[in-house]
Amino acid sequence: MGSIPATKRVLLFTNSEHGQANVCLATSYALLTLSDEDVEVHFASFPPIEKFVAITSQHAVRDDPRARPIIFHPIDGIDMVSAWTRPELASEQDGLKMIDVVKLIYAIRRMMLLLKITLPWTGSEFVQILFSVIDIVHKVQPDIIAVDPAFSPALTALRHINAKFIVLSPNTIKDFAMPHQPNGEPLWKYPWFIEFPLAVTPESIIPCGPIIRPALPLKEVDPELAEWLGRAPTVYVNLGTHMLLDEEMAGEMAAALRMALDALNKKEEYQVTEKGCKVWDVLGEEMMESGRVRIVEWFEAEPTAVLEGGRVVCAVHHGGANSFLETVSAGIPQVVLPVWMDTYDFARRAEILGIGRWGNQGTEFGVAFKGRELGGALVDVLVGGRASVYEKRARELAELCKRSGGGRVIAARRILDEIEEVNGFEKVL
Repeated sequence: MGSIPATKRVLLFTNSEHGQANVCLATSYALLTLSDEDVEVHFASFPPIEKFVAITSQHAVRDDPRARPIIFHPIDGIDMVSAWTRPELASEQDGLKMIDVVKLIYAIRRMMLLLKITLPWTGSEFVQILFSVIDIVHKVQPDIIAVDPAFSPALTALRHINAKFIVLSPNTIKDFAMPHQPNGEPLWKYPWFIEFPLAVTPESIIPCGPIIRPALPLKEVDPELAEWLGRAPTVYVNLGTHMLLDEEMAGEMAAALRMALDALNKKEEYQVTEKGCKVWDVLGEEMMESGRVRIVEWFEAEPTAVLEGGRVVCAVHHGGANSFLETVSAGIPQVVLPVWMDTYDFARRAEILGIGRWGNQGTEFGVAFKGRELGGALVDVLVGGRASVYEKRARELAELCKRSGGGRVIAARRILDEIEEVNGFEKVL
């Protein structure tokens, strides 16, 4: 018999928004289900994510009865979304809808707002969170800490008390390696060019691949949706929780779906699921009655379960890191509609990797997308001359993502390895 491994205590700090928290949830699951390790996971965040921590914990215990339940620690203070949706910031966001200004001025205003959104707390709110983080560290006494790089109060607190920590991020290598590139490249090369090959990749950056949160099978969570998805190949449109469409944009989306459906009518019976838009007028009442189109506020099942649980043949999303990587890991071609910052990187990646299309590249300044351009991209991905190429390449990348157990297992093992190492710098996963 082998010796029983010593228990290792890992503490994770993250914002409660899924865009950042999902990699921590995914890694928590992996830490708990490593067959050769005994890990105690402590998860510190704001109350909105507690339900999903419990679901992840239950999933791990179900898959591995040896797994210890995750211990959740609520952080005192206001969460990021509540902070950035307060009235004063909301009014600034409304002001950005006025695009009849010089593009440079508009870009400066947008960047100033983005800075406020990424650091939306007042001074006193920031300090309250900082002290709460310090109290949790002292209470847990972890062997290692992993922290969300967008969680500024936690990073500040950990540096203040000289804690040993790892940065655990959904972001790409470029986002961390860019300042290290030579010849002033951060000032002129990015984001205009794709990041590979990078001239310099610091040793502190550890590529893991997509760190994807496991999901319960769709047929268990939503049997009715699983049955509906199984009827025919499906186009899945999910623009995330922050991209809301007004009536004009809803009409453009409907026009794009109409184009795709018309092109598919002679090929095979397809379905279209769409999140958050009123597209009834354009798509036609009869299509709703026939059941070919389904509009929902959100799914009970995780997006990963939807992507993997039915016959999804194309995913349309806004280019968020989670959306892109979940689709890649599921082996599904995609159409990307970028709207801000790194979402444009992911749209470009989809085309360079040969797994899909940038769906609004030709759209004029200030407009999210146009139905004709998006519809053309959908038709190209679904039934165009390169459709089989997109599909083949997507499957190949999905297989690559599964190597070594996938990104969440790689991240979990690197975190545990770090307990045994003594480094003069923080590791970035």
